[in-house]
Amino acid sequence: MPIYNPPYSDARVAISDHEQAADPHSQYVTGDEANSAIGTALTAHIQAANPHPQYAQSASLIRQIVATYDNTVITGSMTIPFDETVPTNTEGNEFLTVTITPQAPANYLVVKVHAWLSEVFNADDFITGAIFRDSSLEPIEGGCGAIAGTQDISSLLASGLLVIETRILAGSTAETTFKFRAGCNGGSCALNYSDGAPKFGGKLQSFIQVQEIVS
Repeated sequence: MPIYNPPYSDARVAISDHEQAADPHSQYVTGDEANSAIGTALTAHIQAANPHPQYAQSASLIRQIVATYDNTVITGSMTIPFDETVPTNTEGNEFLTVTITPQAPANYLVVKVHAWLSEVFNADDFITGAIFRDSSLEPIEGGCGAIAGTQDISSLLASGLLVIETRILAGSTAETTFKFRAGCNGGSCALNYSDGAPKFGGKLQSFIQVQEIVS
């Protein structure tokens, strides 16, 4: 008996009819199927671009950043001893402040200060800076630093960029203010000064910044 081989077009029609019967709207993909397909594609793409995605999460840890920048020259005569005593919020001069409202008590606040400081006159040889929180008498943990002058050369002033960075627990979601104070151990101190005078036509800039990060 001869075997009947239907034309190619007949076979395609039969297959099409079968698919339409199973899914009369095959051009549409269900939501679950679409989400699954998209998720698979994105995962494959991310892994191809970064085979170690566990190291790409740091940006998502930052919840907010607030900062205060200042390029004005500010002078103050209040001193901070350069000794073994803890600086207090009544010593030195308040130069920079910044306020943040944390999103979660368990998060951490990374506080950073870059301050250009100088003696106004060559009265002594050390400048101390400290970061205080709200009305706390003592600086936050790790929130102190100093610039040392050259004691053996009387014509040189203590001067330079003081950098302080530390991390503390937010503790609550209440608004909180960080204050940077600095002073020489004798004589006046100035912000955005270098070697006893303003520099760079107002382009010398100091700042205090707070980043809230997930614990």
